[in-house]
Amino acid sequence: MRNIAYRPDLNKKTIQKLEKLKSELFLIQEKNYRKKFAAKKLKRIRQCRWFKNEIVVKLREMSGSGNRCMYCSNSASSDVEHFYPKSAFPEKTFDWENMLWICTSCNRKKGDEFPVNEQNSPLLIDPVSENVWEFFFIDEFGMLSPVFDKSINKPNIRAKNTIETLGLNSEDRNYLCQNRRQAIKKLNEWVNRRIELLESKNKNRQQIIEELKEEKNTFFRPDVVDYFFNGPGKKEEPFVTFFKKLDAFTS
Repeated sequence: MRNIAYRPDLNKKTIQKLEKLKSELFLIQEKNYRKKFAAKKLKRIRQCRWFKNEIVVKLREMSGSGNRCMYCSNSASSDVEHFYPKSAFPEKTFDWENMLWICTSCNRKKGDEFPVNEQNSPLLIDPVSENVWEFFFIDEFGMLSPVFDKSINKPNIRAKNTIETLGLNSEDRNYLCQNRRQAIKKLNEWVNRRIELLESKNKNRQQIIEELKEEKNTFFRPDVVDYFFNGPGKKEEPFVTFFKKLDAFTS
């Protein structure tokens, strides 16, 4: 999981189409029929050119280079996900803000699961509307772990539920931790090499900054690069030294 920087606006025609579908849906009072109607309409519009060329294209844009899943950040995305499941919340089926772009494995894991608390608020983390690094950290072994919540003296409940629901550390998806661990090693090597270049002055500050931008955009694990370049991992070594030397470099 990583922070998804922004959600682009849809064009006017697409907004109108979605609003029309929502209006039709809200006219249906009986929930089971509303659910069936939403599922039928969604199945139909998935094949429409406007849905593929606008909804899917913009979700792919949100997921960034490599088209990585917004949940696991490992596999290429292929499925339009509804954060609030359409089975339990059919009224949110056509909400643009409820749509994510994820891999089939995460989609199967989550299915219709959507734990909520006593106030009916989600116990899962939305990577678009929330700062994921307020809830998670990545340890040296590549585990995505919940931060400690001092208010309850336990690991953060929402982070824990998200990890368990999506199987982000599960044995049947052990490749996720392995790939994170491999990515941490490669990113450390990249940073240590740039520290050497800064110290030797074989490259100037602007060259390193350009390489940093490229690495952020193309690194094969966007969650790892987001954590160590933009999140709490920035305070760990060798990243602390790298950014200090980069800031201090004057030529």
